[in-house]
Amino acid sequence: MIDAKNRTLVGIQGIVIDDTKFTLLIDTPHGVKRVIKAQCVFELDLDGLKIKAEGRELIGTPDERLAS
Repeated sequence: MIDAKNRTLVGIQGIVIDDTKFTLLIDTPHGVKRVIKAQCVFELDLDGLKIKAEGRELIGTPDERLAS
């Protein structure tokens, strides 16, 4: 996470293990964290390709995001 309303979330790194409409569940070295998408800016690493994603753009279920 590169930015968040809750500054304690900045710097969290891990693997997304669940994606709900409004939150992501991230498995970190310090335990599992649930973060609210709308309040965060994420940096995603896809096989070495780094992508910045505004959390509010990720809101919705995977099916809803595919339909839009």
